[in-house]
Amino acid sequence: NSATYWEGKADAESLQRIYGISFPDTKQLKEWKHFQEEAAKRDHRKIGRDQELYFFHELSPGSCFFHPKGAHIYNTLINYIKSEYRTRGFQEVVSPNIYNSKLWETSGHWQHYAENMFSFESEKEKFALKPMNCPGHWNTAKYACRDQVQRRPTAYMWLERMIQQMVAQEIPSYQTLFVFESAG
Repeated sequence: NSATYWEGKADAESLQRIYGISFPDTKQLKEWKHFQEEAAKRDHRKIGRDQELYFFHELSPGSCFFHPKGAHIYNTLINYIKSEYRTRGFQEVVSPNIYNSKLWETSGHWQHYAENMFSFESEKEKFALKPMNCPGHWNTAKYACRDQVQRRPTAYMWLERMIQQMVAQEIPSYQTLFVFESAG
């Protein structure tokens, strides 16, 4: 389906996208067709299915179900990335998947992304699944900095490194992110 909504508003009129392509000469058209045929052979959805690496299912659209061989490749890549981070002196953090909306309001994300977040109420408080890591990482850094400074007054060196990583968004995290977006 290539339909879209006017100005991205779901209650607005639905519009049909029309794609077109042209070529100055038949040689370029033939080259493009050949390229498309070759690209179809390398389609990750076909390769994943044919090599029994992973599959997609309507029960979780857009999400990948890994078979054992696919999980092995996935974990090998994650382990490689983690080892590269360690080699470069980075430390990994792990943060929760669910936060009180107060965190998102403080970070400024709630005002911009609330409609694209999976949110729910619990005990008269609003919560949401995280669609990005940065607010949780900042909260981790804030707590860790306070803890470090209380234990060691010379922790400013650690604090400086932590802030550098946070600003560059280089604190590694291999956690699932949840974004509520329309299909298509």
